[in-house]
Amino acid sequence: MTARPILVASDLTSRLDRVIERCAMFGAPLLLVHVAGRSPPEPATCERLEALARGDRRDPAQVAEVEILHGSIPDAVTRYAQERDCGLIATGIASFDSAKDYLLGTTVDEIVQRSRQPVLVVKRKPRLGTGERRPENVR
Repeated sequence: MTARPILVASDLTSRLDRVIERCAMFGAPLLLVHVAGRSPPEPATCERLEALARGDRRDPAQVAEVEILHGSIPDAVTRYAQERDCGLIATGIASFDSAKDYLLGTTVDEIVQRSRQPVLVVKRKPRLGTGERRPENVR
């Protein structure tokens, strides 16, 4: 049985490598997405996403697809995960940019609340040498 893909939601920060490395442990294809809002993305955004997907040490097979979506971030991420029958949505930790984030929640909070798939919020890189074990494939 082939593992269902994992949607990796990116905000284009360098912390994305933590999420990709953690999700690569599952052995499922990774679908890397970034939501560019309602307007078309600038070429620099596309280049940055492709560079993050490639990484310095990354096996090119780890990231199966790179996609830029449009619209509300939580809506676009959860809809795409449903359409592609993803077994998991993975993202980095939320950043609190304003008082509104503390009161109303962050984009990550909204993804968790709206998603039909389980959501993995990755805080740090995997450390297999410290007793962590390889997870089973997402099915």
